[in-house]
Amino acid sequence: MGWSWVGSIVLGLAPADDPARRELEAAAQRIVVARSYTFEYVNASSRATSGDGADGDDPGAPPEERPREPWRVEFVRDRPAHFVRGRSDFWRGARKLSYRDPKNEWVTIDRPDPAARADGRAPRGKRAESGTAGRLLKMFDDVDRIPMPHDLLAGVGRKVVDVTREEGDGAVTLVATLTKEAARELAGVPPAPAARSGAADSGGAGAGAGGGEPSGEGRELQCAGTLRARVAGEALVNLEIDVLVEGVTERRVKRTLAISLVDATAPALPPEVAAAFGVN
Repeated sequence: MGWSWVGSIVLGLAPADDPARRELEAAAQRIVVARSYTFEYVNASSRATSGDGADGDDPGAPPEERPREPWRVEFVRDRPAHFVRGRSDFWRGARKLSYRDPKNEWVTIDRPDPAARADGRAPRGKRAESGTAGRLLKMFDDVDRIPMPHDLLAGVGRKVVDVTREEGDGAVTLVATLTKEAARELAGVPPAPAARSGAADSGGAGAGAGGGEPSGEGRELQCAGTLRARVAGEALVNLEIDVLVEGVTERRVKRTLAISLVDATAPALPPEVAAAFGVN
C-alpha cells in the first residue's frame, strides 16, 4: 500500500487516481473555462423557523409570495450577466446592476456592498422610489446572491472528500461529499465572525458564492452536505448542492442549476445597458 493511499485515508481524502473524481473534475473544468453558458437556478432552501431566506426563497412567506419559476441566467465572460424571472429583468456586472423599472426603462445602480450584508441580511439603501423600496431592494439582493456555476465548480477536486458514480437514463451522476469548508461556501454561509476579513468586490460573482445565511452574533454554524453533478456525454448538465446548516435552528440549503448552451450563449445587450457598462 503506497503512501498516497494511506495519506488519503488519514486525511479523509479520496485517492488521487480515483476515476470518479477525475471525471467530476474534467466535467467541471469545461464549465470553469467556458466563454459562455445559460443556466436555470432554483433555491429550495428551508428552515425550521421563518426568517430571511437566501436567493428570494423565504419559507416563512405565504405560498403566493414564493417564487414559482426559476431564474434564467445567461453568462458571457467579460460582459454583464443577464437574469430573468417572470417580469423581472436584470443585468449584473462586477460593480453595477441594471434593471428594467415599472416604466419599462433601464436603470443602473451600484451593486449592493457585500460588507453591508456580512450577517446575511439584505442591504438597506435610498435609491428606490417611495413605496417600492423594500421590494426592489429585496430583488436586488436576490439577484446579487445567485451563484455562477464556474465559481461553484472552480477547484472542485479540493472541495470534496469522496466521489461515487451512478449510471442511468443515458447519463452519469457523480455524487460527492463536500468538505466542511466547501459545504459552507457552496451553501452561501458566511465564515464565523472571528474568521471574517474585509469583504471585497466579488467581480461579478454572487457574494459568498450566492449570498450569506445569518449565523447569529459570535455563533459558529456547522455545515455538511453533498454535490451531485449529472453528466451527459462530456457535458455537465445539472448541478445540485444540498447542505444541512446546524446552529440554534436547522436549515437545509438546496440549490439546483440546470446548465445548457455552453459556449453557445449570446444575449443581446440593450443599448442603454451596454452604454452604462461601457460595452461596445
